[in-house]
Amino acid sequence: MDNTFVPRSYFCLNYLSKFSDPNNNNEEFIQLLTHIDNINDNIENINDNINTVNNVRRSYYTGVESNISGQTRKILFL
Repeated sequence: MDNTFVPRSYFCLNYLSKFSDPNNNNEEFIQLLTHIDNINDNIENINDNINTVNNVRRSYYTGVESNISGQTRKILFL
């Protein structure tokens, strides 16, 4: 086998395979899943922030008024 290219999925499966032993302490695996979950939460927050910025830009360019804190006001960029 040519070792110049090995798919990342191989490394993931190889790494996760050590957790398949029922006698193994799965605390490290749970920490890994928690870390992945936190990363997913961060990505969702980033996407929400990007959407917010895009909505503000869209409001600015279209001249649409935005509702902020219950009050309708024009968004101005100085």
